[in-house]
Amino acid sequence: MLIAGGDDGINYLASAGLYDPGAGKFTATGNLIVARDNHTATLLPSGKVLVAGGNGFSGILASAELYE
Repeated sequence: MLIAGGDDGINYLASAGLYDPGAGKFTATGNLIVARDNHTATLLPSGKVLVAGGNGFSGILASAELYE
């Protein structure tokens, strides 16, 4: 399970991690290119995740990135 972005109450986050619910363990992975919160994440048939929209430091984001 990919967990990416969000906020810490002050800043938007670009951090990302993979969570294994069976092991109850997080593994760090590559960060998002743009820090964002309130975005969507869609699992594509290829296994990649499309992360789109949300809020960022510059306001409402009209960008997307493909997460592998």
